[in-house]
Amino acid sequence: MLPLILILFALISYGTERIFVVERETSSLTVIEEGKRVGKVLNLGNLNHATLKFMDGRGYVLSRDGVLTSFDPVSLKVLKKLRLANSSVGFTFCSEYIAVANYDPPSLAFADFNLKESKVIPLGSRAVGVKARGGLLFYLLMEENAIGVLDCNSLKEKAIVKEAGNLPFDALLTGNVYVAGFFGDRAIGILRTTDLHYKRIDLPAGRKGVPLKVPHLGFWGVVGGRAYIPAVGEKMLYVMDLSEGGVVGSINLKGNPVFAVVSPGGRWLAVNYSGAEEDYISLIDLSDPSRRRTKKAGRRITHLRFSRSGSTLYVSSYYENTVKALSVPDLRLLWEVGVSGPSGIFIYER
Repeated sequence: MLPLILILFALISYGTERIFVVERETSSLTVIEEGKRVGKVLNLGNLNHATLKFMDGRGYVLSRDGVLTSFDPVSLKVLKKLRLANSSVGFTFCSEYIAVANYDPPSLAFADFNLKESKVIPLGSRAVGVKARGGLLFYLLMEENAIGVLDCNSLKEKAIVKEAGNLPFDALLTGNVYVAGFFGDRAIGILRTTDLHYKRIDLPAGRKGVPLKVPHLGFWGVVGGRAYIPAVGEKMLYVMDLSEGGVVGSINLKGNPVFAVVSPGGRWLAVNYSGAEEDYISLIDLSDPSRRRTKKAGRRITHLRFSRSGSTLYVSSYYENTVKALSVPDLRLLWEVGVSGPSGIFIYER
């Protein structure tokens, strides 16, 4: 009787999840609910590194070729499209605006939630890593090696951190810190959002080359003031104390990590890999990282995401053309749904 009560409580607490899966090659989203495909959202442009977010009952998806699309996540009806650039890489919600980072032309673009273009701010560098907190927009200027801060209401520059690091690529915003990763330095930068104090942290010496994997989707695992950061060319995660601003450890892995995702509640850390281990995932118990389970979960696992309850891990198996639901922590297969070339997984709670 008790297990049934727990299941009912979970359903009431977390509602019904709709899973939106990016299909890169078909320019569409496949929608899954309760282990069944229930529909698609079509004609969304180039979905390489696509970003999907939800706000006030609407879905917004940004294509790599600069088109922002709003849609109803329940009816799956497309509401409006707006082209903002030739090449875009990410967006965030900034007060009354949607702020979009553009490669081509180098700029920040702003639209209201009905997708009426409001303003474009030309930049001298490609913009990436857009995040917003407390009425401020934080972003990276790749070629200028800088971090910009803009007021979300006036859309005017508030501050800029010059010489932040060599070739900043993407960032993470957690609590009151904006964390920048660099492709040209073995370092990360930490900018406090409250007083804009900046500190650069050099990472331990290791292999030559790019030090960090900094995905466009910002998937570093963060829990309790610690970040679990995938290393490039190294079979490990760096563990960083964000409050103190230093590397406090590392976790050795089976292969070269791509994404590190923390479960709701912070108990579990899931990792997928590139290269020879791209078919595998690892589930690590953060209370004791020596306790872990590594499993072949498909053929080229491109993305993973925990359910809102944390009891399920969703994974994209690119070469199998499936999305799978695995139980946590034993990674038992619960269901799988056919999806053409699946990559990013996003959740909308109905």
